[in-house]
Amino acid sequence: MISNEKQQQTEAEAYSNFINSINSEFTKKEYDLKFNYFMQFCSLANHQDMVLISESDLESRIRDYIIYLRHDKRLAPTTVSSYITPIAHFYEMNGFTLHWKRLKKFKAKHYSVVEDKPYTRDQIYGRSCSRLLRL
Repeated sequence: MISNEKQQQTEAEAYSNFINSINSEFTKKEYDLKFNYFMQFCSLANHQDMVLISESDLESRIRDYIIYLRHDKRLAPTTVSSYITPIAHFYEMNGFTLHWKRLKKFKAKHYSVVEDKPYTRDQIYGRSCSRLLRL
């Protein structure tokens, strides 16, 4: 009974360190959701189990998760970053020292998904003329 009670306390502490260090309610929801995706990927059910993973095994799992997001889910590099940031925050707030510089090398180089380009002079002139005609 005592070990189960202590496990629940540690579970609560790991989660509390993570979630209570975030100021924005929106960020709390996003981080919680995306960290839960990582927990599902690792086939683990609670935050305590995530803290019990050795650092070397954890780095392997994060690397595999980044590769999964890039290749299987086909997510853009910026989106992959939004999935990795909550993981980094969780482990930083629970005292883990991971080699994030090395892990981030597995993300693809940033590229724009949408090709934005400035308006041409003709487009600007056409829009200003059409507004004048409406008046």
